[in-house]
Amino acid sequence: MIKVGIDNIAFYTPHYFLDLKTLADGRGVDPDKFYVGLGQHKMAVPPPDETIVTMAANAAEKVLDGIDIKSITTLLFATESGIDQSKAAGIFVHELVGLSRQCRVVELKQACYSATAGLKMAMAMIAMNPKQKILLIASDIARYGLGSVGESSQGGGAVAMLLSANPRIIAIEPESGLYTEDAMDFWRPNYREEALVEGKYSCDLYLKALKETWQDYQQNSGRTYPDHQHFLYHIPIPKLAEKAHQKLAQVNQLERISAERLSHETDASLQYSRIIGNCYTASLYLGLISLLENIPADLSGQRVGFYSYGSGCVAEFFSGVIQPGYQQHLHKQTHQTILNSRVELSLAEYEAFYSYKTPTDGSTLHLPSHRTGQYRLASMDQHKPIYQRLARASKEPITARAPGKLIISGEHAVVHGAPAIAMAVTRYAETTINPNTNESVLFELMNIEHKGAYTLDKLRELKHRLQDAHGKFLRGERGIRDVLKKPFELLHYTATNMLDAVKPNAAQGITVKTHSTIPIGCGMGSSAAAIVSTNFAIAHFYGNILESKKQFELSLAAENLQHGKSSGVDLHIATHGGCLRFENGHTIERPIPNFPLYVINTGRPDCTTGECVSAVTHHFENTDLASQFEQITNHIDEALGKNDLPAFIQGIRDNHRLLCQIGVVPQKVQQLINAIETAGGAAKICGGGSIRGDQGGIVLVVSTTDLQPLAHELGYELERIECDTRGVHVI
Repeated sequence: MIKVGIDNIAFYTPHYFLDLKTLADGRGVDPDKFYVGLGQHKMAVPPPDETIVTMAANAAEKVLDGIDIKSITTLLFATESGIDQSKAAGIFVHELVGLSRQCRVVELKQACYSATAGLKMAMAMIAMNPKQKILLIASDIARYGLGSVGESSQGGGAVAMLLSANPRIIAIEPESGLYTEDAMDFWRPNYREEALVEGKYSCDLYLKALKETWQDYQQNSGRTYPDHQHFLYHIPIPKLAEKAHQKLAQVNQLERISAERLSHETDASLQYSRIIGNCYTASLYLGLISLLENIPADLSGQRVGFYSYGSGCVAEFFSGVIQPGYQQHLHKQTHQTILNSRVELSLAEYEAFYSYKTPTDGSTLHLPSHRTGQYRLASMDQHKPIYQRLARASKEPITARAPGKLIISGEHAVVHGAPAIAMAVTRYAETTINPNTNESVLFELMNIEHKGAYTLDKLRELKHRLQDAHGKFLRGERGIRDVLKKPFELLHYTATNMLDAVKPNAAQGITVKTHSTIPIGCGMGSSAAAIVSTNFAIAHFYGNILESKKQFELSLAAENLQHGKSSGVDLHIATHGGCLRFENGHTIERPIPNFPLYVINTGRPDCTTGECVSAVTHHFENTDLASQFEQITNHIDEALGKNDLPAFIQGIRDNHRLLCQIGVVPQKVQQLINAIETAGGAAKICGGGSIRGDQGGIVLVVSTTDLQPLAHELGYELERIECDTRGVHVI
């Protein structure tokens, strides 16, 4: 049976906490009632602009780092702090972290148990399709009311888990023990903000359900207590988890087991909960993180027992085996930074946070900004929550990376309304924004060896001059090469336009530093990637993330200066990654090519893409050339969908013939492509090509045979290329 389980796991908790001694002093009770009686020392306190959505997104961002987003087919969001009776909170998270549109999102509810329900559902789904990954998030804020009996056991946090086949952290075993009983030990009616709880009854039911699930688990699995090296429990308060473990020892007639052994089997798992408090659905899995990160010894191969409980009540006992090498995939340093950098609140500050109300009448409210992670609730408007992704602190540098591209089919024709298919590739433009101590914008554009400092006023003069020059180009009064006088002016314009859009403090100086592994001017979208990464980095540096439509408009305005009339293909690819079909301004995701793809750089053309676009326009006037390109693009699209390599090769060859017909493939490049075809492969230029000279930029090559000797013989280097699936992102 294939292993399924937790491949990556991370938590997030608010940046504010209340020491329970402060609460005890304010409520007139002995601090030991909380420190000893509950086994808890601190509780997390979310500020008004922190919600289950923002906590979930912050936790998810860590486990998604470096992951192919398109492999995630499902987001399961477990919570008992839902924000809408209809819409899943996970849909907000889906948008914030940039998951694929081809991803289902479901919210799960059954008190504190629902994350386990999500885990078990996901295991079955992955067993059916082992290539997929599932994002499971448990996020909750525990609230019982100021001055209430349960006030000291509040808290909040989120745990995100990436679930997959062959997991790197822990493989979940299929056997379970189950128990359900209709009970009113803890509940929150729709008309209440705080939960109602029958404390002693709930604790007794928790322990009763533990016995029932353990015995059912034993019967189903054949395992005994000694088969498990560690035990994890749902942790409403740490003391109850300790009592649960003692109860389990009694059920197994292990009354003589030492207190030291009992502590060894549970203490490490309770450390984070003691200083975070109750986070409902997330608490069991916060215990897992705490166990793995607070025992320095290697736990590989050890079995862990999980007891999941949700009031009302549903409970389950199951197990998992820790995988070899798990320690390399933990996020201990990140978690320690979160915990160690928290701000302690006074009792008055805590009560102010707790009592803050958002409107219920649909009126607009802009929430005050507090210290949060990368996401916050920015406002409420017409009953709609508006979430915002933030930059890191503006004193810190921020780097954005955007991929280059290859047009597989439809270059030139796409400008005339025909479809094109393009793929993002693992060559990148990176832009880093740093603060500087003066009021200027300092540019360090590494690939074109440009460095210079400019005031915003000077940059705005350049911006207006370039806009005027482009207008003259559109009116036919000048050529496209006469718009940008110097190569660096493109990114000067890009940065200025974005700075004006996000309206930063003009007195704050910044340094814009770019570096690229994309060949410049060779048809791999170097200018688009540089534009997109620069815009993305500036927006995130200032914490003013524009709507995607506005971001695209700003990028398009810049690229038009370079290409005259940009189709927008390069910009879409740099922004979204993957493989896209582009037609009349609309994009559709296409399968990532599963063929052996290579590139050959034949050298930078002697003319710009804008010149080529202008020069070949007459070929498309009063002819059916656009429809011929469209027919070939459709054939290539069909080949991608069917993973049909012979049909794909034929489509590339047919596309090459049309590009030769419009005169953008230099004779020397044609000779190279003819040799590749003779060897059984196919090739074509992937950018604008060239209307003069011997160099045509990047050539895409598809071949199942080794063409490296042939390339060397003709004086070229052949490089393997892969698809980038993330698009622009902060690194």
